[in-house]
Amino acid sequence: MTLADKEDKYYNDALNAYDKLWSKYEREPPVDTQVSQALRLAQNQISSITTYMKEQKIQRSTTGGE
Repeated sequence: MTLADKEDKYYNDALNAYDKLWSKYEREPPVDTQVSQALRLAQNQISSITTYMKEQKIQRSTTGGE
């Protein structure tokens, strides 16, 4: 595995983790304030990572990650 492959996997794994958290609360927003804050952080991270991946021409994996 090359360094570039490791970077691709790292960012795809991060996106998959944030997506998994987001999907838990997709239909019904969390009641707990800390969970709401974590969800907002996840949304921001998804946006930041996606933008970075596009700039670096890193492909988004659609295989699920875990």
